[in-house]
Amino acid sequence: MTMFKTLNIWAFCALFGLALASQTIGTDVPGIELQAEGDQFADSTKALNAATDKETRRRAIDQVLARAQELKLDPVPLVAVLKNRQPEALYSELLAYLKEDEKARHIAFLPALISAANDGGEKAATPRAIVLGYDAETVIAAMQAMLKGEDTQAAIAAAAFAREKVGKIKGRARLVSPLVGALASANSDLRATAGRALRDLTLLDMPDDSARWREWLGQKSEETLIEEIANRQEEALRQSEAARKELEDKLVKVTFDQLAGQKENVGALVAYLRDSEFSRVRLEAVRLLTLLLPKLEDDAKAQPAIDALGAILLDAAREEKLRIDCARALAARPGPAFAYVDKALEQNGLSASLKLACVQALKDGRAAARLAALLAHEIDGMNGTGGALLPDLLTQAQSVFDPTTTAEARIAVLAQFVRLLRLIEARFGGELPIGERDRFASLAQQAAGALVGIARVRATDISDCVEPLLDSVAVLGARAPAAASSCLRAVREALGVQSVRTALAQRLQSEPLAGKLRGIYDRAVSDAASASVLIAALAVYSEMGAAPADVIEAMLKELLANAEAAQDTLSTDSATTTRRGAIRRLLSRTTRGPEAHAVLIGQLLDRPFGDNDVVDLVRTLPQPRGPVIVLALSKRIKDEPIRIGLLVAGFENDLSAETRNSQEYKEFSEAASGAVRAEFVRRVAAALAAPQEAAAKDELKQFTQTRLWKQFLSAAYECLIANAAQTAEREFLVGMLMERLNALHPGRYKDAAPSGAPDDFKKALSELKTKLTEDGYAVG
Repeated sequence: MTMFKTLNIWAFCALFGLALASQTIGTDVPGIELQAEGDQFADSTKALNAATDKETRRRAIDQVLARAQELKLDPVPLVAVLKNRQPEALYSELLAYLKEDEKARHIAFLPALISAANDGGEKAATPRAIVLGYDAETVIAAMQAMLKGEDTQAAIAAAAFAREKVGKIKGRARLVSPLVGALASANSDLRATAGRALRDLTLLDMPDDSARWREWLGQKSEETLIEEIANRQEEALRQSEAARKELEDKLVKVTFDQLAGQKENVGALVAYLRDSEFSRVRLEAVRLLTLLLPKLEDDAKAQPAIDALGAILLDAAREEKLRIDCARALAARPGPAFAYVDKALEQNGLSASLKLACVQALKDGRAAARLAALLAHEIDGMNGTGGALLPDLLTQAQSVFDPTTTAEARIAVLAQFVRLLRLIEARFGGELPIGERDRFASLAQQAAGALVGIARVRATDISDCVEPLLDSVAVLGARAPAAASSCLRAVREALGVQSVRTALAQRLQSEPLAGKLRGIYDRAVSDAASASVLIAALAVYSEMGAAPADVIEAMLKELLANAEAAQDTLSTDSATTTRRGAIRRLLSRTTRGPEAHAVLIGQLLDRPFGDNDVVDLVRTLPQPRGPVIVLALSKRIKDEPIRIGLLVAGFENDLSAETRNSQEYKEFSEAASGAVRAEFVRRVAAALAAPQEAAAKDELKQFTQTRLWKQFLSAAYECLIANAAQTAEREFLVGMLMERLNALHPGRYKDAAPSGAPDDFKKALSELKTKLTEDGYAVG
């Protein structure tokens, strides 16, 4: 595609602006309608609006480019897409097209691409590659125009991109003058970025002093600058490379050995960090300090290291990697290190990586106010292309809540969570493209996860966030069930903060929160896509210990129907694993009194597949559980001893010591255990006395796989001692027992199976008893 417009014309448009009005470009995201050159791109803009897939988007892009060539104008609609990076799908497709096809790379695209290449991270990689694919002269001309223009952000982007050294030494020389001009800017970020670029391009070590750089530049021609830079580069390489390589390798090796011997010496490590001329040594000193700082007994001993690390962190002239490592080291002692980290975050021109390292060092209560300010800044930028640091700030939020966090700082941080949730609610309340929807859903999930940690780990009151969380769930719903479920988990955790539990539970049972929670339940109960949301909503009701009567009635009816139809698997957390498990927990927490709980257990046991429901139900019963268990199961011991034994084995380990040691429960447990053993003795004796049907044998074998295995083994051992006659029935029983023992204790019982005549068999049983007793089996 011929580049027929000059850069100067584009620069004019960029400086004075293009008239923009609201329209949708593409069918999936909000966009802009460009009023350009008498609306001469109207038809091609409509084609962009109608494009819904790769093929149609590319045709629409080609149509805009062809129209621009025909009119001898810039492809204004595409320039706007690149500048705004919206609509997301069209922006991504245009980048892919430009990367693949150099003929499509219009000169007017360069300023927006250079700006995008300065974003940092993976998202900048494609714009950077595209810019580097342009003719170097064209790129240099674009950067010169951006540096001289009125758009400060464009100038910062061009100054940052200058360090790519496009056009080699000639290109570097052509950028010197506009970069020196940028040093006079009132914008501190532009000055800092331009200063770094000048030091990089000219190989001069001078501060960001506009006057000094102007004096140095003087009236130098481009040819003079090229020669000077080339000579300086050649001289630097000539003087240092060979000697540096040989000497540094030797010295670094020796120094590393010395460092290893002084890895517990704060003063020595600080000296290496501060004074060594070698980057590798400084980085190694930081690494060793990072390991040492957490081990030091008190902050006073750590202070010299903190001061040294902090000084480097604040020194903008230091190498980026070293500053990042220093920030990470300071995170080991967040209290005394906070002043340095806080001051670093106030500096202009921080790279994304360094800023992230500083954010990750905010771990002390004193950092809460700073975190709140950073959250506010990122949330403010979310309506544009900002907010990139927000996920990391949310992850870090829990770390700034501790006993030293002031009430004002707590309120400030949580207020930003409320702002974010309200923003998510508002955006989800309208139409969102898929990419934006996923972005906001992810933020909702991350915010909820952070609130869970703040409430659960830090025991901090997050009740001010409960209503925004419920409102977010209402709009997220089935469109983002994982995020909606996370928000409900945060509500549940808010109830876990004991200081506000009662008051918050009362609020959730009163309007408007009761209606909002009930609305979430009603929408989720019949929507298969909202299964996780329903589970989480039931968990909130469970944590409250109360739910609307018709909700409890409906859930009871569903649980009994499930117990009539199929067995459920036991779970470690029935509140968050399955809908059926969530219902069990709800009923265990909202049913009142031992008698009512006993009735519920009885209803489940009257169903053919309710046993595992009973086990999980008992696990989640409020204390004390003993009276409920005794009341519900005692009368069934006589008729169903093994069934009751299996139930007891399923939940007994989850009972408190107080329950297990109560006289009432002891008597019940002993009665159940005795009945189980008696029943096993009866069945095994019958199996030894006469040949058994295949079904009866299978039933006996199943007992070896249950939680009652040890009791079954004990009963079987007793019966074999009493019935040692050599029969096929005896051999079957022995073989079944040894198979299970070998599976549980590989190799130990390989040759221990008793056999032979009665006397030999009893002797072998006696020898087997020794091993069984050592392995914890009560036999004989």
